[in-house]
Amino acid sequence: MPFYILEHINMSINVLLILLTSSLFLMANRTPFLADGVHISIHMKDGNGQPVTLSTPNVFTLEPVELGNAKLDASGNAVLDIPVNKVQFANIQIGEKLGTLLLSPGDNLRISVVNQERSPFIFSGKGAEAATFLAQTSSIWHNYETKGGKHLLQLEPDEFVNRLDSVQKAYDKLALYSAGTVALKPVRHLLMQRNAVQLLTYKLNYCMSRFGSDELPANVPPTLKNVVSELPFDSSLLEANTYEYGFLLAMYEQLGLYAPLFAGKSKDERMSIQDQLPQLADQQISLRSYPASIRTFLRAKNIYDSLKQWGITSATDSLVEAIKKEPGYQAYASVIQEKYDSWLALAPGKAAPNFSGLSPEGKPLLLTDLKGKVVYVDVWATWCVPCREEFPQAKQLQARFADNNQVAFLYVSIDRNQEAWKKMLAGDPDFKGVHMNQPPGEQFESFGKAYQLGSIPRYMLIDQTGNLVNVNADRPSSGKVGEAIQQLLQ
Repeated sequence: MPFYILEHINMSINVLLILLTSSLFLMANRTPFLADGVHISIHMKDGNGQPVTLSTPNVFTLEPVELGNAKLDASGNAVLDIPVNKVQFANIQIGEKLGTLLLSPGDNLRISVVNQERSPFIFSGKGAEAATFLAQTSSIWHNYETKGGKHLLQLEPDEFVNRLDSVQKAYDKLALYSAGTVALKPVRHLLMQRNAVQLLTYKLNYCMSRFGSDELPANVPPTLKNVVSELPFDSSLLEANTYEYGFLLAMYEQLGLYAPLFAGKSKDERMSIQDQLPQLADQQISLRSYPASIRTFLRAKNIYDSLKQWGITSATDSLVEAIKKEPGYQAYASVIQEKYDSWLALAPGKAAPNFSGLSPEGKPLLLTDLKGKVVYVDVWATWCVPCREEFPQAKQLQARFADNNQVAFLYVSIDRNQEAWKKMLAGDPDFKGVHMNQPPGEQFESFGKAYQLGSIPRYMLIDQTGNLVNVNADRPSSGKVGEAIQQLLQ
């Protein structure tokens, strides 16, 4: 639904009467004005009992933070009164309907749910203009994201660029149409930047999914070649909990910070600097001219993601101590500490959390079935190229201990497609060891959480008593695994 733009306000008696009438209406309906919060009233026909959830993104972890919830009453009504002390993006879910809002302290927003797939809400009241703008943005995006049976990310580079240009033109028209809306002026910058960031995010996502994080090929369209340099370092987007911006900065971390450190290096050279990567990335951040809040965010993000990937190391320990002096670090301190503490349970000498899976024959297997043996665990998937590149060395490692029944090689597949996993094993009889699959669902989630599984391949070494030796063990190709196993057998 279009919103109407009041271009000129004449301070006449008619306007005063309208304002007075509106005030009396609000008083009669007992609608509070929250100068330091937001009042949202919701109506959905035949919505009795439907849940309502309001959340805002944590741009650091990219997880939702609930602001409030309610249930629609017998009349299909619900009210949310939420403390809000800054302008911030939020997501609302009413039943199965989803929408994005931009909340400002003092908003008094009314939402009516309608049966339209792409525009399920009609907004009115204070804050309606921003919500309507976001709904129109979403409608434009859905018109172009999948077209002619092809998703944006499936297109060839030139087609991809052309379709994004079409989205940009539609966004520009919307921006022009809304330019005179008085109520949008305080938040217009955020709305425009969010649209720009969304398109830039798709460019980066396209480049990473199609070409990887290495240098782009020469025939890539110019608009994609320097995509990393287009990223806006805008503190206001962080402050406003802009999910798209958090996602964009996460991709920038990969392409703008880590990838240049690996550029031109062989696989062995890349592996040799892996332990130093967190510190090398931190040095790059410190050398560049970022706004203070962006610099702190990137430094904290580098530590957090390094913990997710490799756990507690001397590098992460030193960086945690160094960043404590950084202004603004407290915003991320608790999240980093929580991640740090989760790895303490996986320290050497701790009991290895038990897990289960299914053999290729469909029989249940447990890690504890192998207690009494040294166990080298390899977490992999058929679609993981780096995983499969290690298999020739893995087979050599198996051959070294083939006559020793005190050593077990446990291969944990996380393939959703179990048939692909079984087919690969059947086609490679030399790929011996104990094989299990972690089927998707609660079982896999429990395994991933217990072992802080952030990426694959992942290797772990467990001793004969079932205790962890190294939850981030070396790869078979490192040449170090055989000696580590041998030491445990002595």
